Amino acid sequence: MTFTKKTIAIVTAMTLWGSIAAPALGATVEDLQAQIDALMATIASLQTELTTIQGGTTPTVSGCSITSFDRALKLGMSGDDVKCLQIVLNSDADTQLASDGVGSPGNETMYLGPLTKTGVIKFQEKYASEILASYGLTAGTGYVGSTTRAKLNSLLAGGAGTEPGEPGGTEPAVPVAAGITVALNASTPLPASIPVNIDNILFTLVDFTAGSEGAVNVASITITRTGLGADTDVDTVTLYDGNTKLGTTRSTFDSSHQMKFNIPSGWVIPAGTTKTLSIKGKLLVSVTGTYNSLGVLAITSDASAETATYPVMGGQMSGVSFTGGSVTIDGEGVTIQTKKIGTSDVTLASFSLEAGAAEDLSFEKIT
Repeated sequence: MTFTKKTIAIVTAMTLWGSIAAPALGATVEDLQAQIDALMATIASLQTELTTIQGGTTPTVSGCSITSFDRALKLGMSGDDVKCLQIVLNSDADTQLASDGVGSPGNETMYLGPLTKTGVIKFQEKYASEILASYGLTAGTGYVGSTTRAKLNSLLAGGAGTEPGEPGGTEPAVPVAAGITVALNASTPLPASIPVNIDNILFTLVDFTAGSEGAVNVASITITRTGLGADTDVDTVTLYDGNTKLGTTRSTFDSSHQMKFNIPSGWVIPAGTTKTLSIKGKLLVSVTGTYNSLGVLAITSDASAETATYPVMGGQMSGVSFTGGSVTIDGEGVTIQTKKIGTSDVTLASFSLEAGAAEDLSFEKIT
């Protein structure tokens, strides 16, 4: 249907233009002007129709108490910016949260629940070329990251540009001119039940973005624990940059629920890029209500400025009993042999891997 409308519009315009291009002999200036005026009116009408076909008019936003969206938003968060988010979504029929009741126009709230998340997904998919395309995504995530905020701000202010870098990776989430920005990564795990007595369970992902002025060297990172659980619920905490371990594994929180990780050689964030810190831990307790969240409380670095809203926390995790797979590694040894230099395919060592009875195992890497 859309193709038909566009085709008719183009043909109509060309037909009208043809009538102007070959005016009748003896036509007066007034006649020509009248035809030109009619053509311009038709073109304006067709442009309006084309705008409607391609996505409608830009919604008008009013009633927000904020002037811009300055932080990432996700399910479970609250604030004036969440209410403004609902107002923006309700300003467009394609993304409206509800027609009546809670969340409907005039009944927006300050809580980002499932209804708002669904509206965000619709918004991201409607403006996919501006929000999702640069990441190769076609489906919305419901997470209000930098490019989503850029589009929201353009509607709120009447035409700001977009920002690169959602929802994480090596691009800066928010370009900064100086220092370092510390913020929660879009892919950080949501609250969940995780198996106890398992090392290196991912709790939180935190983005560290260095400004364009130069690289930043992070010398230490202070981790904190919050939640209804206890410090002793968390047996160990380890920090990673990808597969690279930062500092040593820690196992004891101080009286303020904190532990400081010193990074002897420093953790360098190149200028204008983002590195993602993985906070991994091991839970010991599988009791209902023992919820524990890990996040970044503070850092020390050589940055000229620091932008963050501390603590930068991940989801609250509850431990559950779990019997998982196991592996027994046994070295089989090799008989001492003498081989000529240059001989290929010589067995230097051998070992066996035996999976336990609980489940099949898949090995990704042997070091």
